[in-house]
Amino acid sequence: VISFPDVAGSDVRYAALLDGSSLDFGDAEVVLYDVRGYGTVKGSAVTLAGDIHPGGEGAVGTITFASAPVIAEGAKLVSEFDGISGDRLEIAGGDFSLGDLALDFRMLGNARGMGSTTLVSASTGAITGEFTSIVKSPRRAERTTITYGENKTVLVFRQGTVIRIR
Repeated sequence: VISFPDVAGSDVRYAALLDGSSLDFGDAEVVLYDVRGYGTVKGSAVTLAGDIHPGGEGAVGTITFASAPVIAEGAKLVSEFDGISGDRLEIAGGDFSLGDLALDFRMLGNARGMGSTTLVSASTGAITGEFTSIVKSPRRAERTTITYGENKTVLVFRQGTVIRIR
């Protein structure tokens, strides 16, 4: 656990969670602009204002917030899917509002989706709101829909058969 109790009123430009590590900001008011990796962020006054990228570029992972963070305008969840599982934002405590959060969903490599993958979940509270905007890539990712539930937001892969005749 890495503790940052004296960063009150500070902006953290980049936070990397490595190998399931934890960042503990205590009661300090902190604005995070870029969070990547997998692990836990602890703090009672955390605001997300940039990219939240569980797993990091090209990898799947989960970032857990011990307390629900506040979402500022311009915040974006970058979620990747590798064909088996997808990135997840987990809220361990409190109600969470998607607020101003945008979604950038990416399917890695030649991944094909079946079923669904959870994008955001809350283990003890509710999730309210919807993503402000949604970008899906590559083109095959466009065949997905978002389902908003009381305690999780899920991306569902629509199935179908495509027959191409020349």
